[in-house]
Amino acid sequence: MLTPLEAAINTGLLYISTFTGANAVMFERNVQQLNLPSSFITERENEIAFQLFQNAKDRTACFLQDCCHIHYCILNMEEKAALIGPYRSEKHTPSNLPEWILSSRNKREGFSSYYKSLPFLTLEQSKLIARTLFVSIYGEEVFSNEQEINIQNFMKGELPPIPDEEVNTGFSSIRDTGTMFYYIEQVRSGNYEKAIGAYHKLMRGRADSFFLLGVVEGTSRLRTLTAVALHRARVPDTASTALLVEFKNKIRRTTNLEEVRLLSEKMIEQSCALVRSYRSGNYSQSISIAVDYIHRNLSKPLFVAEIAEIVNLTPNCFSTKFHEEVGIPATSYINKLRMRTAAELLIYTNLSINSICTHIGMMDSNYFSRCFKKEYKMSPSEYRKLGKPPEV
Repeated sequence: MLTPLEAAINTGLLYISTFTGANAVMFERNVQQLNLPSSFITERENEIAFQLFQNAKDRTACFLQDCCHIHYCILNMEEKAALIGPYRSEKHTPSNLPEWILSSRNKREGFSSYYKSLPFLTLEQSKLIARTLFVSIYGEEVFSNEQEINIQNFMKGELPPIPDEEVNTGFSSIRDTGTMFYYIEQVRSGNYEKAIGAYHKLMRGRADSFFLLGVVEGTSRLRTLTAVALHRARVPDTASTALLVEFKNKIRRTTNLEEVRLLSEKMIEQSCALVRSYRSGNYSQSISIAVDYIHRNLSKPLFVAEIAEIVNLTPNCFSTKFHEEVGIPATSYINKLRMRTAAELLIYTNLSINSICTHIGMMDSNYFSRCFKKEYKMSPSEYRKLGKPPEV
């Protein structure tokens, strides 16, 4: 029976190996020797790697490069450790290889063939893998040590010390403010279809999108994004925590990729339903439908007469009812929601003013600027420089 730590590490390593093609294994911290999985590694290199591993503290990531420019990552996590690699991060040239490989044509060709067969990961991608695995195990914000080691520099000398300085490897240090922000926005709006679309985009995007979302797709990273969305939607913490913990426990009990994906989608669906439930709790059915429609269709032109027709009310009756229940006119509600969304886009993305206008359904950038200044007492450009997100 796996412990919770072992299950979390195993699931994370399963994703790493599946999506990167890199070897990824868990082992005990108290091993007596360490052999890097390469046929071109020397005994001395293994000794250096083992000494580094023994000297490293908990929550430490060592990024190793051997004498043949092959890379590995060793992670220490309490009584367990993980080895990721070998992989390549650069093109090698014959002049950079050890003499014993250059000594014969067969060795050179054999190494060249082996090197080209390795998966390719940049140093930044490797760090994202390590950091996200730490997040999936230790929570949303975690501090760890990182050390980059070129073994060739220490073949004859003393080993370098592992630094005591910790780096923030938590969610805020590796977030992607584009698609991830869009995902948060759609969950906060209760828009399940668009939230699922953003989730799928995160998963099928560029090569490192998997790392950005999280080593364990449905655990810490996705839950963190969803928790932020639920908080910004003013869902009570007790309700959002109960939902997220339920799915955390379900997802961590599986290593089946398809089952994790389905559970993640179910979590998104129930999160969006929770948003809609709390948003409409104090309103009548017709106004609840209207508010939900506004949130789901903010990027489209919104007219009171159109919304009134959707909820089967006359424009005058709808306007009166909306004002009575929500506290402000429907047009003011729409405008405030647009300005708040624009404010977040200014802070969390690099979108141009024109793109933001399109995103919130306002085609006239000059009119948008006037509305924004009226709401926040400064221009959109000044607000972006200020760098302070709007209050929830």
